[in-house]
Amino acid sequence: MVDVPLTKKGIEEAIEAGKRISNIPVDIIYTSVLIRAQMTAMLALTQHRCNKVPIIMHNESEQAKLWSQIYSEDTKKQSIPVVTAWQLNERMYGELQGLNKQEIAERYGKRQVHEWRRSYNVSPPNGESLEICSQRAVAYFREHVSTGICIFSNILDWNEMPCVQILINISSEGIARTFLCMRF
Repeated sequence: MVDVPLTKKGIEEAIEAGKRISNIPVDIIYTSVLIRAQMTAMLALTQHRCNKVPIIMHNESEQAKLWSQIYSEDTKKQSIPVVTAWQLNERMYGELQGLNKQEIAERYGKRQVHEWRRSYNVSPPNGESLEICSQRAVAYFREHVSTGICIFSNILDWNEMPCVQILINISSEGIARTFLCMRF
């Protein structure tokens, strides 16, 4: 999870994704604290028909919350809050971070690497298992995002987001075969 920006290809993909969701109403954006996730959200939003300005809502301290507070109702109407949270970060691979697949396979063997990547509850050295990663993301979702579904009607249409339902109800047996729709 080394915090690197999007590549040229990633930028192009974010813009294309923005075009595909340009007509879906958006009231709030949740993203991880990683720069590539924030870039994806910002670039996708440049293609949105709403023409609203994304504003990052800083929640890391009381002072940061105060500094990002918007007091103008007109400004609020012209903006989309972007909430960042480390709990939405992708899986932390610990001592494997920064190594390429070949280096990891040479150090630990292909079998071990496959187990770390595909097992639900096996963690790489000083890293997270998929279980730990999903627990923190789901806990955040339940505490912050799902409560917002009642407040902000256009975060998600629950019936049209089966991937979110899958994320919350995912089984350890199905983890290796399930696409997680948490990457925005």
